Amino acid sequence: MPRVDPTPPSSDSRLLFVSSSTGRRAHALRGNLVELVRELGATTSILTDTGEGHQVRRFLHEQLCDVALRFDDRRVVAAPTRWLGSLHGRRANAAGGGRTDVLTTPAPENAFSDVAVSFLPDVVIATDIAVRPWQTIRHTCRELGLPTVLVVHDDAALAHLEADPLGHDLVLTTSPRLTDAASTLGHPTHPIGYVVDVAPRRWRTSRSEIVVLDPFSDRGLALLPELANTFPTTPFVLQGHAPLGRETHRRASAVLNRCPNVLFRIADDGVDTLADAGLVLVPSADAPSGEINHALAHGIPVIGAFEADYVDLIGAAGVYVAESTGLVGWTDAIAKVWQNPTHYGELERQARARAMRVRTEFRTGVRGAMAKMVSLRDEIRLVP
Repeated sequence: MPRVDPTPPSSDSRLLFVSSSTGRRAHALRGNLVELVRELGATTSILTDTGEGHQVRRFLHEQLCDVALRFDDRRVVAAPTRWLGSLHGRRANAAGGGRTDVLTTPAPENAFSDVAVSFLPDVVIATDIAVRPWQTIRHTCRELGLPTVLVVHDDAALAHLEADPLGHDLVLTTSPRLTDAASTLGHPTHPIGYVVDVAPRRWRTSRSEIVVLDPFSDRGLALLPELANTFPTTPFVLQGHAPLGRETHRRASAVLNRCPNVLFRIADDGVDTLADAGLVLVPSADAPSGEINHALAHGIPVIGAFEADYVDLIGAAGVYVAESTGLVGWTDAIAKVWQNPTHYGELERQARARAMRVRTEFRTGVRGAMAKMVSLRDEIRLVP
């Protein structure tokens, strides 16, 4: 029997996304997911922490939360401490730049109640948020009768499922490994596939450079000088995202000063740094799946660390390097692809096909998730 896609949500579905993470990976994941659910007819709003400013208040807020947690069994201490902690970041502000649907606050959990009353969401979705803020928001959602959905895209997000025995109304997972892990913990789980841009931009690449995604991990910085020396006529481009921390900048500068064929470029979405890419290296497990899929969509082969999620994402469009093989494994993998036109051409074809399949799986997964969220919304509305 042919597979039938789930019915997309009705146009009056209202989804509120919440996040307390300021990392680029979280931003990319949320952006691609929001873009697709809008395409499927939902109205969205985003409540998030930009990580900017309020440093003294942030520190005091963390200390108050810590005190409230430590003295939870002493009401005379915990109650006033929680009240003081709830004052920080209670007012959310428009992010600016014409995005009236994005609200920012240094403490999303404190601003959530007012935002929820104003936006009137049908479902609340956490894409990348710390355990404590999400528990506070979920408590408010239970009081307001709002279903909650958690997106699990890495191992850190599994901590929510372990910390909350009451369970979520729905858990969305982005890889088979995470689906198995969430299901084992007893939560209702729906796989949405790897979160990628469903309509990647097109450009032609000169295929003259090797681009390193997320190069500033310990593994990446340790490998780069030796790889650059092994292939001295090939430019290696380190893809960076501003701002760089002081220590990261220092370590990156040390590599650049030692290796004349290593370049550093800052890109907001990965497109600029891939403009001349012929090969993409992924030395750590922190590179966003969307950026990897950008490379695959343009027929750029990927050489990645031997991580389970990467193997499933890249499929036959890449070469995998086991950590135990060290530098030799990386140099051999690059040589076999970079210096073998026949092998390179096959990987190029596989990359384009794999990218299309990943995008299709993501679209189908989200359509199914939207149908489930509509059901959650309707169940809540039927409760007298």
